[in-house]
Amino acid sequence: MTTRQGYWLGGLAVGFGLVLMFYSIETEAEWASDRLAWAFFGGLLSMALLGEIVAGIRESRSYRKSFSTPLRDTLLADGVVEIARVSAVASEPNPYDPRFREFGSLDPQPNETRNRGRSTGKVPPLLGRVAFASLFLGQEGKGWKDDEIARTLSALIRTGEWIETEAKRLGAAVNIEVADVYFKAVDPKAEEQVSLGIVSEEFQEELMDSDAEVRLVASASRAAAVLGFHDIGDLARQIADRLQADAVVWFIHPRSVGRSFVVPERDTGMQGINLAICYAREDDLPGPLVGSPFPDPVTFAHEALHLFGASDKYGISLSRFSKGSVTQRDIMRLDQERLPGLRIDPATASEIGWR
Repeated sequence: MTTRQGYWLGGLAVGFGLVLMFYSIETEAEWASDRLAWAFFGGLLSMALLGEIVAGIRESRSYRKSFSTPLRDTLLADGVVEIARVSAVASEPNPYDPRFREFGSLDPQPNETRNRGRSTGKVPPLLGRVAFASLFLGQEGKGWKDDEIARTLSALIRTGEWIETEAKRLGAAVNIEVADVYFKAVDPKAEEQVSLGIVSEEFQEELMDSDAEVRLVASASRAAAVLGFHDIGDLARQIADRLQADAVVWFIHPRSVGRSFVVPERDTGMQGINLAICYAREDDLPGPLVGSPFPDPVTFAHEALHLFGASDKYGISLSRFSKGSVTQRDIMRLDQERLPGLRIDPATASEIGWR
């Protein structure tokens, strides 16, 4: 119910209340009839006017709030993913894909990074210019190879193209970019012992890595320190202004297997720090990587949408959703393993701010 509707209904209630009050008073018939009419329409009109005033104030506040930080890019999606140049960094080109550069060090820039405040606790919509940046996290003394990184970055481009294609279909103003500079380091600390715990899902209990979030963020911070930053938060803040994007999604790629997850801004506690932990290969339980990494655009898209408010919809009967709002093709259900067969259905589109 909207503010206006609430006040109009309130006006009706007040009007009927006044009618009943005057009706209970013994008066002359003509006088009572006039008073009843004035009481009814007076109550309705006063509440309606009050509703219009309150609704106007609320809409004005909402309008100002929505434009308090204008988006850098308000163009509708075009289905093309650009390579975003990160300014003021020393780097070396990737030998397998020279469009991308491996970070070496920071160069000074005229406008130093601004001091970003604490998280507002609000989930941002997937709108404007959104940049994908990557930290390739080596573990147990094994780092990522150049060709593996090139394949992963190509998979990120396919992820962005799919998101833009869906945004184009739904008329959303979002443009995805992939940062041309990537970060690669090996965590100097040996992999910590994994703690498994039973987690209750919708209809079942599953054995999962209960400490994955703390352990992986700490590992990423140690890798960031190897590169000259204080921690992963400092790395993200230092690069944010060099990217000039409305939002940055940081993909942390551990060179191991496990179940991917996200650490959104409200959990990191720092404004603009959104992490998607995407393992080299997906597996229900964590462990060392055997063989080559398998960069999966479905995983990248699923986790990225989580950071903008999309909720998991797998393990839930479609009958529990309103008709037509979620189908088997929705990306948040993961009923299919190939990205071209998936889509963003109305319920998920609403969650990420596209409706």
